[in-house]
Amino acid sequence: MSIVEKALQKAQQTSAAEKAKPGAAPDEAKAAAAVESPLSGGEAPRPEPRPQASASEARPARQAVVVDPARLRQFGLLPAEDLLPEAIDEFRRIKWPLLESALGRAAGGTVAAENNLILITSALAEEGKSFTALNLAGVIGRERDCRCILVDADLRSPKLSEAMGLVDRKGIQDLLADESLTLADIIYPTDIEGLLFVPAGTGGESGPELLASRRMVQVCAELSEYAHDGVVLFDSSPLLLSNESQVLSRLVGQVLLVVRAEVTQQRMVREAIGLLDRTKLISTVLNDVQRTGLGDDPMTYGYGYGYGSRKRYGSTGSGSR
Repeated sequence: MSIVEKALQKAQQTSAAEKAKPGAAPDEAKAAAAVESPLSGGEAPRPEPRPQASASEARPARQAVVVDPARLRQFGLLPAEDLLPEAIDEFRRIKWPLLESALGRAAGGTVAAENNLILITSALAEEGKSFTALNLAGVIGRERDCRCILVDADLRSPKLSEAMGLVDRKGIQDLLADESLTLADIIYPTDIEGLLFVPAGTGGESGPELLASRRMVQVCAELSEYAHDGVVLFDSSPLLLSNESQVLSRLVGQVLLVVRAEVTQQRMVREAIGLLDRTKLISTVLNDVQRTGLGDDPMTYGYGYGYGSRKRYGSTGSGSR
């Protein structure tokens, strides 16, 4: 079940838990609701992935991170509750072509190993790339026999790590700086089925250099193998604000460029695309779109994020160049 679907069901399940104990005291009712809430980590554990030859394939032996929808909304990483159904449909449309290219589902054939590594970036800040990365990861994770590893590779502004409550934990920077660490040391399971998370880490200002190191090439190969039955999403920094995404684009198989409607200028988008490795599959998502419904009444549709005071949410989906 994806992040957005869990958020949609939270209120209903909390109410059901309280009714389950009509004679209980208020504190007891709250405790019962917490146990049954899908965000409490009380659901059945996800089956272990099939064994692999690499030692780094071991599933992280640590307590699952509880994903809190309320906290994510405070960070602008989840759509409003009344937009959740549309958000689910929108992200489903976005994930299909990505999965087909990553896992060879369309042709049923063999694809390049790095195709399951997907970079999510934008031209400038506050266009919704982290929002897109998180919600897309949740929707992909609910696929049968498919897991998703979400990596916070925005080392300058690790918003996902902060929202997940893992800003002070070891992450991708630590793995790159310390070769004694393995993927199992920095991958955190979550209570969202099929979703694993890698924080930005506790490194310093050497982060950009680490992403451009030979060690990163090795780490990307290991991540691709680890997610052999799924995909790895890198939430990276904006292309026009640092060179980190440009470097990472050479290591992944696909790039998803998030563009904010009526905000990002076309010349900025062209300049950002010009920095990418054009041999890769480059797709775009137009975020925060206002569409027109039946008649002439404007309506919000799809998904968006919580920056600023604007309350419009929407997307036109994904398209390849």
